[in-house]
Amino acid sequence: MTDPQPQQRNRRRRRWTFAILWVAGLYWLALFIATHWPNAIAGLDHGHLDKVAHFAAFGGLALIVATAWASYAGRLTAQSLVALVLVLALYGAVDELLQPPMGRNCSFYDWFADVAGTITGTVLFAVVVNRFFRVVGTRRPASQTNPVSQTN
Repeated sequence: MTDPQPQQRNRRRRRWTFAILWVAGLYWLALFIATHWPNAIAGLDHGHLDKVAHFAAFGGLALIVATAWASYAGRLTAQSLVALVLVLALYGAVDELLQPPMGRNCSFYDWFADVAGTITGTVLFAVVVNRFFRVVGTRRPASQTNPVSQTN
């Protein structure tokens, strides 16, 4: 007879992953609209509030995407986190380059705030989430991950 526990855990994990992916998609869509809608948030043009918004938005995006990725993959390696930072940095650059046709400014400093937020969100994920859930790790040898290959 098969143990129902692994099936229930897999079902819960799939639901959790699906929910996180929806949140990530909705967050990205809101972020995309906010950065491409002319004067979406008019009050942020004064001082450095715009940079704080970029930092927070991309930090949140990094946290959500890392959580979704970890939920789907089970564990994230250091290489996965570096890839996440590079992909979101590239997205931030493309996002900035696509703003002038929408009547907005393209700014290196905005992109820098995007990257800084991405790095901070990724490190926060790696430190805080890993402390409680152990989803960040190094690759294990196949003999440790595949119970069939272990012989006694």
